[in-house]
Amino acid sequence: MYETDRLNCTRKDKTLMEILDRLRRLEGKIDILGEPSAQCTSPEVAPKSQAWSDAFQPLRNVPPGQGILSSQLAVSPLGTRVKSTESVSSVPSRRITAAHKLLLWPAIREILDNAGIDTAKDLGPLQRDGTQWLVRILQRESNRAGLPSDANLESRPFVGMQTTRTGPRVVFPELSAEHMQNVSSVYFNTFNFLYPLLDRELFYAQALHKVTTEGFGEGDTESVIALLVLALGQCALDGSVGEPIAGDPGEHSGIRGGTKERPPGLSLFNEARRRMGYLMTQCELENVQIFSLAADEDIDWSTRRGDHIKRAYWHCVLMENGLTLELDLPGTGICEYEDVIPPPDFDGPYSFQDMMESERSHYKYHFLAQMALKKLYSRIQSTMYDSSVNGSEKADDYDGPPVSVIRELARQLDSWRELLPTPLQWSDDKTYEMPQSSTHQAQSTTSALFVPDDYSMSVTNGYSLDILVAVLRTRFYLLKYIIYRPFIYKALHYPDRMTAEDINNCKICLKACLHWPLCMYPPKDKKRLLPQLFSWTQNILGILLIFHMTNQSESLRYIRDTHFEPGELEESASLMLDWIHDMKKVDSNAAWCCGILERLYPS
Repeated sequence: MYETDRLNCTRKDKTLMEILDRLRRLEGKIDILGEPSAQCTSPEVAPKSQAWSDAFQPLRNVPPGQGILSSQLAVSPLGTRVKSTESVSSVPSRRITAAHKLLLWPAIREILDNAGIDTAKDLGPLQRDGTQWLVRILQRESNRAGLPSDANLESRPFVGMQTTRTGPRVVFPELSAEHMQNVSSVYFNTFNFLYPLLDRELFYAQALHKVTTEGFGEGDTESVIALLVLALGQCALDGSVGEPIAGDPGEHSGIRGGTKERPPGLSLFNEARRRMGYLMTQCELENVQIFSLAADEDIDWSTRRGDHIKRAYWHCVLMENGLTLELDLPGTGICEYEDVIPPPDFDGPYSFQDMMESERSHYKYHFLAQMALKKLYSRIQSTMYDSSVNGSEKADDYDGPPVSVIRELARQLDSWRELLPTPLQWSDDKTYEMPQSSTHQAQSTTSALFVPDDYSMSVTNGYSLDILVAVLRTRFYLLKYIIYRPFIYKALHYPDRMTAEDINNCKICLKACLHWPLCMYPPKDKKRLLPQLFSWTQNILGILLIFHMTNQSESLRYIRDTHFEPGELEESASLMLDWIHDMKKVDSNAAWCCGILERLYPS
């Protein structure tokens, strides 16, 4: 029975490459965007065989005063007609992360000034220094007080083992074999699902077996890797079911375990940090994984080790893309190897536990899908928000949103979702439902996976299916919001030029911001399990500013009242405000955002 299950799992995993090949079809097609010779084809009638080859010819701009809302919206959102581009300040030449460019929109700055916020003080450095302003805010908390180093494990010599050349091996009384096994399992069922960097079976057979039977040494990679896995596993465990950190009386926090200054697993992490110095000069996969790519060695990608190197490489690419895209930071050059390093195929023998968890979560599919989505995200940013593209969200020579580019990027994003394997697919009307994996197919009705107000659900998905699904689906809607956001800019600053198509595109943009799964239970109650939290916080800030503008701008108010149910935007705004209010306990960026939002959303 076990061998049959293993064979079935292996056959399914071999479809990973086919799935990724389908997803990667998106990449080469975006290169044609914006070409002046592109022909316009309606996405509603274009056959699927033409879906990738068609580009769109930009629509002509509607003359001022002849837009569909011109009779009602002949003035700017705040009462001053926008007569020329000179009346709207230019965006700064310094690169600024796309999420924070919204803070420099003239309509946004005016409403912030009216709310009593000193934009010259708060946003002047942003306009002057660009990305470095945001980086300083993110570093403010860590510079104030880094992780304390006085949280240590109590050790004692390991009985029965000789002292090695790097020193004696030790054991830690609080780390029993059973505890290490349990916490390691938590790591692989949480963080390693998001970023499958390690092989569960090899870790158990090598690193965990060694430290369990021989103790922890000072100079071996197994001990350091084991300590890091245990630290992250403890953080994931307490971050899921631990006590919420202290906050305002009667307030429930989704940041669980430890304290602001001392996160769960700190003593384990400190023990790993102390031992890293012995290994820093070595160039091994287990030490600094990506350095293997620079070593003089032939890599057989078909081997198990070769697949681990591929995982390490693509893990680093995803992490770096998350930083460079959100912070406009320069890349390290690692992405230049994308055409050389194959994607991982997760081939190799699996333990029964890993097979079962893979069946439940489909984390390998999620990893490959995120690879393709990150690629599309980088193209969206470079195509629409780099300084070389005019017309998106800046006043100089404003010629309206780049309609042909937006149409094609939106179709690329929808095609990405259509190409997902069945266990990952969802429709907009089923965003909050459990995915149709093999584990749940027997259910007659699909249960909800995300709810807005029931934190008792926080512990129901021990293998973090909710985290995987929430990240994937929310990132899809984030990208849709980013693609259509230029139409919000047009509605705020050039309402008299709005057409019926522009209004519909504003509606699509606002719809993409509603009820993000990541802001709902159970994910919102397990924030310690989410990497790069700042990226969600800064995008949520921009969306909350836009939600607020639906009360201030006649054009956006018209769209809200015409296309949305009463209170629909307010419900999502409440979820997002709760996210930022909770994050401010541990994140200086969120604390800064709260200072802005408290003036606009008084409690």
